[in-house]
Amino acid sequence: MEKRLFLLSDFFVLSAAIVLPAADLTWAGTAEYDAWNIEETENWLVSVGNYSAFSDSDDATFDSSAETQNVAISSDVTAGTVTVSEGAYTFIFSENATLTAESLSVAGTASLSVSGAGTLALTSTGKAYFGAYSTKASADTEVSFSVGAGEAFTLSTAGDFYAAYEGATVSGGNIAASFSASGADASLAISSAGTTYFGYSLGS
Repeated sequence: MEKRLFLLSDFFVLSAAIVLPAADLTWAGTAEYDAWNIEETENWLVSVGNYSAFSDSDDATFDSSAETQNVAISSDVTAGTVTVSEGAYTFIFSENATLTAESLSVAGTASLSVSGAGTLALTSTGKAYFGAYSTKASADTEVSFSVGAGEAFTLSTAGDFYAAYEGATVSGGNIAASFSASGADASLAISSAGTTYFGYSLGS
């Protein structure tokens, strides 16, 4: 009887997908390139002099080094963590655009305003903090959500939602969170799968 040896490669094509870890990117937008989009505009800084486009699930940091602190979100964006560490940022949503992130934090003297018609959805089942801070003394934090005429904005969290949260070790500074919808047909909806707290404090 004739015997034949068949190699596995004769019958199967083996393939492997390389999964890259999420990048930790810092916003480097300019007045001309102010769009936060997916794998289009290289207005994010990986390291000094090394720019990249944003990919789904990357971590995003916003500090005072960017030329513009206006961030245009005209399509759906999915991020890991979003941190506003310095500066006074405004996220400007086009109609129906959505920013989905695991968590959002605003630290120290930084501030964040959100305007336009869109949705900010936090997927973490833990706590979502806005205008929040727990350890750094003598600093002000303010987060504001403003919706203009004819615009509808939705803020949703999968866990508890804390607005103007004061932690136990705070020894100074003002913490504020404001939400407004003004003008004809303006609306702002806030929904939480957990408990919603406004002006919450653990004491000092």
